[in-house]
Amino acid sequence: MRTEILGRRHTDTIVALGNLAATLWDRGQLDEAEKLEREVLGTQIELLGERHLDTLLAKGNLAETLRGGGQLEEVERLGRDVLNTRIELFGQRHPETITAMGNLAVTLGDCGRLEEAESLGRQVVDMRTELVGRCHPDTVLAIENLAVTLRNSGKLKEAEKLEQEVIDMGNESFE
Repeated sequence: MRTEILGRRHTDTIVALGNLAATLWDRGQLDEAEKLEREVLGTQIELLGERHLDTLLAKGNLAETLRGGGQLEEVERLGRDVLNTRIELFGQRHPETITAMGNLAVTLGDCGRLEEAESLGRQVVDMRTELVGRCHPDTVLAIENLAVTLRNSGKLKEAEKLEQEVIDMGNESFE
């Protein structure tokens, strides 16, 4: 209905297509979600350009769907693109840039590139700690992600230490 009235390239239609893609993803229909997300991304690039925030969001959404389908090379490419653009637009220490760094660190870990994932993950933890504090949920997530990377790298003592820190922070939150 929306496409018939507004057209496939109208902003409201693009938002609706993105929402439908998210619903399909939630239902496990990754191929259909990917198709819609690629359409949304292509339209965003055409209308808004590569560096627009909505385009970056569309790239991130596509990357998460591709991650679910195991297409890690493309996830990494999209992740690097989003990170580099966010660095150009906002600088290295902006919260959205740090989120993109964290997403790329997880992707690198998924790809088995654990040294690079660890290095980037440590940067994310350090920057999050500096900007919002050690007990902030974003920092805790970064610590958890780093612990997974360390565990996968065989650095079990350090992973255990970080995991215990996360547990302790959770316990303090509920006291």
